Amino acid sequence: MKQMTFIPYESIGSVRFGSTREIVRKDNPKYIEFRKNKFSRNTTDNYGLYHVFYTKENCVEAVEVFKGIDIVLDGVTISSLSPDELVRHLSDPKMVKESDSINFPSNGLSLSINDGTIESYLFYARGYWD
Repeated sequence: MKQMTFIPYESIGSVRFGSTREIVRKDNPKYIEFRKNKFSRNTTDNYGLYHVFYTKENCVEAVEVFKGIDIVLDGVTISSLSPDELVRHLSDPKMVKESDSINFPSNGLSLSINDGTIESYLFYARGYWD
């Protein structure tokens, strides 16, 4: 299984927050460009198991990772943890928990949850939620 290391507010795998679309595509040449929804400010690059989101200046602002990738943070494979285990592991005092998501602002991570299962991980740059 593919593995991506997450460094909060810095990078997820080879994708660095703030990098240009050109750099990301050079390092990851197999993608499909699409518009996530009608409210999207820019197009998104689909790399299969993850999507890269860009600012209107074409710099990476977030990466959504789906099942099928081992995500490692500080030596721990967080993708093997349940939502409750991840809450305990990160112990983020700024955490915001809703019925279908958990946001960890101190870590630049938001989870999309369905029936108690993590559907995707959104890793984001500073200022993404501002």
